Amino acid sequence: MKTTNATSGLQKYKNRLVLISCYYGSFPEWMDLWLLTCGWNPDIDFLLVSDLALPERPQNVHLLPLTMEELRERFSRVLGFDAALSTPYKLCDYKPLYGLAFREELKGYAFWGHCDLDIIWGRLGHFLTDEVLDVYPRIGVFGHCIAYRNDEEMNNLYRKEGAAFPYMTVFRDDAHYGFDELTGMNLILEKHGIPYYKDFPVADANWLLPRVSADAVKSGEEFYCWWKGRILCARVRDGRVWVKEYAYLHFQKKKPLYRKDAAYANGFYIKANAFVPRKPGRFTVEEVERESEFLGPFRDYADVAKGQSKRAVELLFCKSRHEKKILLVKKCKHLAFQLQCKK
Repeated sequence: MKTTNATSGLQKYKNRLVLISCYYGSFPEWMDLWLLTCGWNPDIDFLLVSDLALPERPQNVHLLPLTMEELRERFSRVLGFDAALSTPYKLCDYKPLYGLAFREELKGYAFWGHCDLDIIWGRLGHFLTDEVLDVYPRIGVFGHCIAYRNDEEMNNLYRKEGAAFPYMTVFRDDAHYGFDELTGMNLILEKHGIPYYKDFPVADANWLLPRVSADAVKSGEEFYCWWKGRILCARVRDGRVWVKEYAYLHFQKKKPLYRKDAAYANGFYIKANAFVPRKPGRFTVEEVERESEFLGPFRDYADVAKGQSKRAVELLFCKSRHEKKILLVKKCKHLAFQLQCKK
């Protein structure tokens, strides 16, 4: 797979950031697009930890062959006790431990991070400037992509107090705690006054909507696409096309159809049901109207209400008592933090 050059804002930190993804099972159908867009970020390395083979990949994508049991043993050595890891989903909680679990692999990197595979990358280096990396020891808010400064303080941050549940509780239990983000590491950062970069421009698709939109019911006719290494959203306002660029697009809980015979290298639309090749050219009002998945604000409100109702039913009838307790504690802790911020 060819690696393509892209303009980068990384200068001092060039080739000093690696994003890690631990993945078990089978790679998603769109894996080729994840790899393609990795290749457009030559100043950033990607490390895939898996028991799967990946013979074709860009030069900046590296593979570390480990079984999930071997990975669990790494976590156990870091923690000093047996780590609970019976399902791949539990790996979300272990993301903050990557700095220590992959200490040897991270030598020479100023920053390391973790990322998911349901992502199409834009120009990461364009947004991760020297100014941002100088000031913030952590970049990002949500677990689908977060970067940490590679030093002892940040690599051991998970041990500090402040999370909804202490790390020893999280890593001795197979249940999912979401320790990597809002009610885990984010609360630890806030408690100890450690700054983290919250304005990283991410297109995080609203999982309650059956379409791809980072702004939910506040948006209108729009489409998202990848073009020449960029993630772009095109909207119509006052009869003109307005374009906004993002660092990446996270299309969580959606499984767009990927066609192996399609020509994606020149650009493609990112829709809820498919990745669709796009012909190069200027964005037009007609194109936005044609390619938009938006069906009106009332449809959005109805879809959000439907999604929330479905989530409530799953919580009541599909979660164990233990899982409900975890969710309740996390919710209370998060609400308490929000109220504190408003004071």
